[in-house]
Amino acid sequence: MPTFVCIYCGYEYRGDKPPEKCPECGEEESFEEEIEAVEEEMQEEFEDEEPPQKEEEY
Repeated sequence: MPTFVCIYCGYEYRGDKPPEKCPECGEEESFEEEIEAVEEEMQEEFEDEEPPQKEEEY
């Protein structure tokens, strides 16, 4: 589940989509998805896959 962070006060909200208004500071449309949360989800999704092999250059 994604984590959204208010760009004004840092309030964190976990859910499928952010609220219209921040419950902490009251700003509207102030949420952005937290990068670390996206990275964690990607790692979990691809944890069983082998990393791509780098081709040798001649």
